[in-house]
Amino acid sequence: MASAAMGEGSTRSFMPAAFRNASADALCMVTVLLLAAFIVFFFGGAAMQRVVTYAAIMLTAVLGLQIFSGNSGIVSFGHAAFVGLGAYATGILTMPAALQRTALRDLPQFLAGYELSFFAALAVVLILAVVIGLLTGTPLLRLSGSSASIATLAMLIIVYTLLVAGREITRGSQPFYGVPREVGLWTAIGVASVALVVARLFRETAFGLATRAAANDERGAAAVGVDQRTSRLAAWVVGAVAAMAAGAMMAQFLGAFSPRDISTSASPCWPCSSSAA
Repeated sequence: MASAAMGEGSTRSFMPAAFRNASADALCMVTVLLLAAFIVFFFGGAAMQRVVTYAAIMLTAVLGLQIFSGNSGIVSFGHAAFVGLGAYATGILTMPAALQRTALRDLPQFLAGYELSFFAALAVVLILAVVIGLLTGTPLLRLSGSSASIATLAMLIIVYTLLVAGREITRGSQPFYGVPREVGLWTAIGVASVALVVARLFRETAFGLATRAAANDERGAAAVGVDQRTSRLAAWVVGAVAAMAAGAMMAQFLGAFSPRDISTSASPCWPCSSSAA
């Protein structure tokens, strides 16, 4: 009896009830997602599979926004910029070297000739997302409320302008073509499933709880010692990682895209997910 009680106590201390509930929620959502994918794979045609693949990519992008805005209460327009950065980074890293020499003749030498597989490029993009998230989030999240939202809009405009102006790297406003189309149904479903689990579990971490506490009562959270900036920065970085992963998948799903394609593909999701958050 004593050993059983000790075993039960250690299990409870190892995984709190909130994490057990969150894990059960995430498992249910992933099961539904996989069930839908199996139905489409076995009974749907190629067109339907592409629709579900695109939906899974957009789900990953929206989850990136949800991780930040859903917990902090700050509407972010900057996550659409992360999608674009992830798409272009993946396109450059995975484009065949022979095609790259003709399509991107003025590409800087340190960016040329990698020709990585999708998952190798995705790993690089995720590391890049952490770096960019820290660099952009540190100054942006010194603000709060509507001023922070306006700052994220300014970030989106800056990134869009850089993508259009950087012709040597992005081909400017012209289509960026030649990206291998290696992302299919199961790749998109797999990445979306991971994003679902991360988004659900993040809410129950110390960062997620602190971010939500600050969103509900900023002064009260500060009074009890909640570090609002650090928790919001953590949510911003994790959200940026999910958004850039969505951009990486979008690049290899479309094969050719432009800054306008990325912005029009990602932008419709933000108002819907922000209101849901």
